[in-house]
Amino acid sequence: EDQGTGEGMLKWQKCFDCGQDFHGAVKLALGWACWKTYLGRPEADGNRCTSMGILASALRASGHAEEALPVLGATLAVARRYFSHDSNGVLTAQAEVANCLCTIGREHDAHVIMCEIYNTRKAAKGPMDGQTIQAALNYAGCLGASGAHEEALKLLRKTLPDAQRALGESNDCTLRIVGLFAELVKQSATSREEVVEADALVRKYIEIVRRVFGQKHPLARMFLDLSRDVRAKLESFPA
Repeated sequence: EDQGTGEGMLKWQKCFDCGQDFHGAVKLALGWACWKTYLGRPEADGNRCTSMGILASALRASGHAEEALPVLGATLAVARRYFSHDSNGVLTAQAEVANCLCTIGREHDAHVIMCEIYNTRKAAKGPMDGQTIQAALNYAGCLGASGAHEEALKLLRKTLPDAQRALGESNDCTLRIVGLFAELVKQSATSREEVVEADALVRKYIEIVRRVFGQKHPLARMFLDLSRDVRAKLESFPA
């Protein structure tokens, strides 16, 4: 419980001093601590179900996707059994399962789930809703992982302006859309113009990431690596 602080379950995921999500070893340690805190509660307890999701997310983010998958499956089963009235919660749990499937190489299974979630979100809330934008990012990531780069890039180009307007340019989801776009261009671009587009985006957003999150944040390191790689890709094309 939040004991009047207003933090609730977010205290296991986010630092309320700096406003950033936890990452790395801290995220994993807090994921386990959260699960152990609520483990003894009844299966239908909402915080117990949420704590399973927090642990699974921490496991996957720490490179333990195989361990995370059964936890995510259990979280989805509980959500469907006791919280079926919360369609948003069930869709979120489904998306976590699909993301994990994609991580462990089961792209086809993930693709089917992600496509359904994206279309459901968009039909219910429109393209500018934050959850629709997150679903588009997840779906594009799955498409990219399965080799459908052209389809993924098309979706990301359509989604980025919506994310910029609805969420802001420093939002984590917006930044990850840019990062995924640049990564896919780096891997599969066949024209110089496409790489120039990605290079301009990375140059713009690397400064935003540094300003908002600092030089040592994982997103800053990711954008720095992308900047180097996209620049190298650009130099492989004749001017």
